[in-house]
Amino acid sequence: GGVAIFDLDGCLFDNRPRIIRIFRELASRHGHTDLYRVANQHFLDWDQAGTMRRAGLSEGRVAGLHPDFQRQFFLQFFSDEFTAYDHAMPGAAQLVWDCYRAGVRVVYLTGRHDAMRRGTEKSLSDWGFPFNRPRTTLICKPDLIADDHQYKLEALREISLMGEIVIAVDNEPVNVNTIYEHCPSALVVWVE
Repeated sequence: GGVAIFDLDGCLFDNRPRIIRIFRELASRHGHTDLYRVANQHFLDWDQAGTMRRAGLSEGRVAGLHPDFQRQFFLQFFSDEFTAYDHAMPGAAQLVWDCYRAGVRVVYLTGRHDAMRRGTEKSLSDWGFPFNRPRTTLICKPDLIADDHQYKLEALREISLMGEIVIAVDNEPVNVNTIYEHCPSALVVWVE
């Protein structure tokens, strides 16, 4: 009868394929062939300039590309269309199914906004997660500009009305700490 909360990006889904697709599409559109070098091993965090450096682009090249790239990247990363390139993390669907089969209510709490809902629902279904059935809920931000942490804090209050939170999985330390503060008896997992 408890509740399990799962963040999506970086927890249940590997969104590096989405990011690589965006890099390559922007490279093709603007003739920046050096951006084709970007691969999974170049991602350590959300710093796109750092990703470019790790892919071998010079400091000057990064400085010239990054501002315009960041603007275009942001628009595509947070579009419904590009969620199709995400992959489920190994074992993620099984973990969520194990919780679901144990009678736990599954809540997908994501920083994705409502405009990404259709693609997110399709990804959950396509990758075999329990979704669109009793005791499953997807909660998205109302809009792109809403602060992630504040939104998740407010959602946490709403989720706690569904039952006792027994497990929560997130990859942002601020969210992990907030969940732990509000649900000290829950198993709170930080995916680094």
